[in-house]
Amino acid sequence: MTSRRTSSVSRVVAAGGLLLAVASFVRAETRVELDGNWAFRTDPSQQGERLGWANQLPEETEMVDVPHTWNVGKHEDYEGAAWYFRSFSVKEALLGKHAEIHFGATFSRARVWLNGVKLGAHEGGYTEYYFDVTARLKPVNYVAVEVNNQPGPATLPGYAMRGRGTDDTGSIWYDWWHYGGIVRDVWLTVSESSLIRRQQVRVKVERGVADVQDRV
Repeated sequence: MTSRRTSSVSRVVAAGGLLLAVASFVRAETRVELDGNWAFRTDPSQQGERLGWANQLPEETEMVDVPHTWNVGKHEDYEGAAWYFRSFSVKEALLGKHAEIHFGATFSRARVWLNGVKLGAHEGGYTEYYFDVTARLKPVNYVAVEVNNQPGPATLPGYAMRGRGTDDTGSIWYDWWHYGGIVRDVWLTVSESSLIRRQQVRVKVERGVADVQDRV
């Protein structure tokens, strides 16, 4: 019995060593943090896209610290569209590799542009999302994000607007406030062209034999 246990442990250790040896040849992705100073401006008439804010920084912006919500401070009661802007640099060695821009969360509907090109949209104030920017990344980049926290019948929350949750004045109320903004971290990831999104390794030891299964 002692011999069998020793054999099993040796095989598991050997298998683990093999996995570590393989892993040593895999490069980790490079992460570029994009939190911190962003320019910010509310857009109550939703004219920012028409005026070209996705291509260049507009006038009358203020500096904020992302992660950020505009519903703390002078814009505490504001509902509607607002924009965030930031320029960032990327090292030449990272260009041409697989690149993604990630948002930890934006509340609640967002549209994102990079260097004047619309990357896409996302709805949901608590979920992470990302866009592939491999073909759009430059040494110096300009990102613009339009976020809208205005509730409506087709949004979450929207229950109160479907006939419930109103007082005698007709005002809509909720038992929480829908804080608009880029409310979680923003970052850029750069990796090699072959990207492993998820890996699962399972080891089963039975009768002195270690069975290693690797799912990529």
